[in-house]
Amino acid sequence: MLAGAATLVASAALVLAVATRASGYAEGAPAGFSGGFSEQSCHACHFDAEPDSGPGRVVIEGLPERFAPGRRYPLTITLTRAGMKRGGFQLTARFREGGTQAGSLAPAEGDETRVRLDVQGGIEYLGQRREGAAPVAAG
Repeated sequence: MLAGAATLVASAALVLAVATRASGYAEGAPAGFSGGFSEQSCHACHFDAEPDSGPGRVVIEGLPERFAPGRRYPLTITLTRAGMKRGGFQLTARFREGGTQAGSLAPAEGDETRVRLDVQGGIEYLGQRREGAAPVAAG
């Protein structure tokens, strides 16, 4: 199991790409590989299987039924897969219409060594660092 925490503020559409195979990017994928809004996905480098095709699983906890502007939402992203040696994610918060940045993302306090924030073209991308790619428990 791989887990990380992040904070999301404001209304957003979420896009998540999961890589559960070895990567050439030890500190996480470069910004812009969320798989949404005409961006490439983790499949650009992990082409040995379709993204999110299993047998792994991703769970995002902390998402409200409706977002309220100005509120903070602590999120936990958990990846599970039997035999996983490394895992990763890239998350963006964007408005469905037009794909512009929605709110802001930040690593949870104390999780800065495991989760990082990159900005490209005015869009924030949250993903794992090397330390955050290592499983925290079997599976």
